[in-house]
Amino acid sequence: FRIDAENFASQRAIQRIGARYEGRMDRRKINANGEIRDYVLYSVTDQTWPVVRKQLNDLVAKSKGPEFIEVQKIK
Repeated sequence: FRIDAENFASQRAIQRIGARYEGRMDRRKINANGEIRDYVLYSVTDQTWPVVRKQLNDLVAKSKGPEFIEVQKIK
């Protein structure tokens, strides 16, 4: 996964499923306004996939629980 270095929400989400941090690529993109952006890289390999799959399944199951549904109603 290639994620903008300033996109902390996406970084937390990909870390939560168990993807492995691979590193940072500095100055890899220039936006239309001339702003220079960095990327962070994460990977999921065939060796890490079983853990990632379990994390994804756990998150899906949790999202169907009554606590999560109640939080959704509040928002």
